[in-house]
Amino acid sequence: MCIKMGQIYIFLLLTAVYLFSYMLSIYDENWARYSHVARIGYYLYCLAVIVRAIVFAKRVDAYEAFLFIYLFVYVALLLFHGDFDFSALNSVIYFPLVSLCFSFLLKGKRVLMEDDMRSISQVVLFFLSVNLIFFLYNIFSLGVTSGLVINTIYFTVTSAIFALFLRSFFIKIAVVSALMSVCLAVGKGAPFLALMVVAFFLVWEFMFKNGSSAVKISSFLVFLVALTLLALMSIGYLDKIDFSILSSGRTGLYARVLGDIYETNLSELFFGHGFNGVAEKYGYSSHNDFLEVIYNFGLVGLILYISIYLYMVFHIGGNFKRSKQGALYPLLSVFLVFFTLSSVSHLIFIPSYSVYIYLALLVCIRLGKGREYSVS
Repeated sequence: MCIKMGQIYIFLLLTAVYLFSYMLSIYDENWARYSHVARIGYYLYCLAVIVRAIVFAKRVDAYEAFLFIYLFVYVALLLFHGDFDFSALNSVIYFPLVSLCFSFLLKGKRVLMEDDMRSISQVVLFFLSVNLIFFLYNIFSLGVTSGLVINTIYFTVTSAIFALFLRSFFIKIAVVSALMSVCLAVGKGAPFLALMVVAFFLVWEFMFKNGSSAVKISSFLVFLVALTLLALMSIGYLDKIDFSILSSGRTGLYARVLGDIYETNLSELFFGHGFNGVAEKYGYSSHNDFLEVIYNFGLVGLILYISIYLYMVFHIGGNFKRSKQGALYPLLSVFLVFFTLSSVSHLIFIPSYSVYIYLALLVCIRLGKGREYSVS
């Protein structure tokens, strides 16, 4: 038995249908019921794949074990705080449920090859183009200016990571440049930053594959400088600069949330204040997932959240050592896009923003790996 690409395409189609129906529900509330139906169908498919994998699989790997632990602990935290409603449940189960489903679908005795990776990328980028066309039509033709509608640009921006899996450098850079232009036009700084990360890795990969030693060393130094600037920006030091597209006074909110965390009692420090704790106190998200997670779900939730980054770092190190085919630059991009958006926006608990980041991560870590079993 080997990887069944048809099942992966079905999963990607269901993902796209759910996201598009969710986007329509933001534009028009009459679509909300269809969005709920699409979500239920999507979740049922994911559950069917997971149950089948558990029944027929010989083993569950470390990442899948982590996803199960993540799922059970966060659901337990919801129960502990009495927040067990549909909205809260949907937010915390989306990442582990969808990731587990896609992880099992990518398994097979035949390894996931670069051609498979590119086929998956082409499908994702097709859906990206559909979402982008619809977004541009509503913003520039119909003149919609709602903040929620403008924020749907995240759907297409996060899926742009899959452009890194394509062969043609010029197609890659064209996709990313077009999205960067759209972000500038609608004034969205956080997704623009994320696309800067993707664009940087496109250029860096091109230089390393085609340039001289001097070019490679220079591009690596530029990478270190860019990484330092992103780190500084993520913690707010550059908010002092009058660069309004990237600065929206978030550092003041960060300071208030940190102050509350510092003054909290021991139980709240470990288990948090409950789902949407920051929003209930301040009226809006903290726009920083590290603060959001520790305030809402305490150190227990934060440790699980940081474990996602540690897992990516582990695989980045492995890719550096083995120079595995095609996965290093996309994996670095996934890591920094995830970190950037999580640091200056709200990613982990808004599933529609982040799903393609999770999927790109799994493609990177499964590339070139065989498995003892298949669920197809």
